[in-house]
Amino acid sequence: MFESESDLTEFMAQQATADEVSGDAASVRPLARTSTKTRASAASREAIARALERKAAARDAARKVTPARTGTARRTGGAGAKPARQGTRSKPPSVRLSDLVEPGLYHGPPWRAIVYKPTPREVDVSRAVFRRQRHGVGKCTGNKLKAASAAFANAYFLVESARQEVSDLRRNPDARILWHASLTYPEASLAHWFGADYDGRQMGRMLVKIERILHEWALAFCSGFRDLAPVWIRCKSKNGVGGGPARHISANMIELFPRYFEMSREKRIVTMLHEMGHRSTSLTKPRDERHDLCNRGWNRKQNMCYREPDQPEDRSRDRLFHSGNPRTLAEAAEGGNVSARKAALNNIDNYVSYMWNRDIDRHGHMMQLLEPGAKPPRRRMDRSNSEPPSR
Repeated sequence: MFESESDLTEFMAQQATADEVSGDAASVRPLARTSTKTRASAASREAIARALERKAAARDAARKVTPARTGTARRTGGAGAKPARQGTRSKPPSVRLSDLVEPGLYHGPPWRAIVYKPTPREVDVSRAVFRRQRHGVGKCTGNKLKAASAAFANAYFLVESARQEVSDLRRNPDARILWHASLTYPEASLAHWFGADYDGRQMGRMLVKIERILHEWALAFCSGFRDLAPVWIRCKSKNGVGGGPARHISANMIELFPRYFEMSREKRIVTMLHEMGHRSTSLTKPRDERHDLCNRGWNRKQNMCYREPDQPEDRSRDRLFHSGNPRTLAEAAEGGNVSARKAALNNIDNYVSYMWNRDIDRHGHMMQLLEPGAKPPRRRMDRSNSEPPSR
């Protein structure tokens, strides 16, 4: 195996050296040793890493679109248990304030009655004065003078009693409810002619403008337009251009045509009220507004926002104004149409329709909202078949 003895001796020496070195290495202890605390920290880091991985996996799974769970009864509820919630949620429908108010009643909560105020405001119709032409073309005498005087006094009563109610309403903490309120007819509310469900701040600004216009409108009956002098009324012998029954021809003059005196008493009052509204606040406030939502007109083919031409008619419910261009503007204002809201607040027939219907509904009285729990009086005034008040 070995060629010489020297080779064997050398091999044996190398083997002994290797055994000595391996024995020394086994006897040497390690310089550093892993402690229990170090091993625990490593285990906690691994646990945290695994937790983060599980959280990321759950988040990714939630982002995936899953089919809605079918409605099944809960095990603990028995046969009458509610079904499990569906995968998609729907918001409950919002209830509008106009849905909670009906003639004579606010559904709340709490439930509250809408009734007449016990003491109506007094309106002195003797304050309403006008000048007339006594001789020549346009003179007002005899039956024409009586008809014009009665319509003038009644029209003043309508605008002044409405002004008093709006003024009282503007300072009432329940103004938002009373804005939608009436006693018998929903068409007699402010909301019907100027729009419903405004927020408190917006409705407050609208009440200020409505009160100002009604205030100037009432003053025009007493001292003319912008305090110039009492309004000048002429009774013409021939119908004018356009075929209308009357016209506000200049800053402080109204002309009544033969057709005016052929109309019913109710229509004469409404026409006088309309003509006295022109220029009562300024040259263009209020006025017969034009809007794309309106139709008809005497001097243009369309876009004049007049009321219903054939109303009022008789002593029944048909004496009320129901729809027409003014109502169209109010409905558009409810839907967020800003131009329609501005037009309604400046359109003469929106005010005329409100004032006329209001007088039929409340007959000169004012409304009040009873406290929660208070019962309304047993007997209520029914004006559905009564005539307009004679003043």
